[in-house]
Amino acid sequence: MSYNKTYKKFSKMTLTEKWKMEGLQQGLIKAKQEDILKLINLKFGRISEEAEKSILEISDLEELDKLFTKAVLAKSLEELLRE
Repeated sequence: MSYNKTYKKFSKMTLTEKWKMEGLQQGLIKAKQEDILKLINLKFGRISEEAEKSILEISDLEELDKLFTKAVLAKSLEELLRE
């Protein structure tokens, strides 16, 4: 669906529907963040609180998807944490 169609559909939603959509978005973000942290902990062991905090601050699903893929493909924690 194009951006314009999505925007028009979103703008016609009731306030309650918008809150539900935003809640779903936040739920997806939280779940992806938790999946990434679980994957890293299982694969490389516990990471620093600073690294964990930086992952929890990411709120863009596309960026989280990229990080998840990077975590799957990384051969070491150092490789993963390199930018």
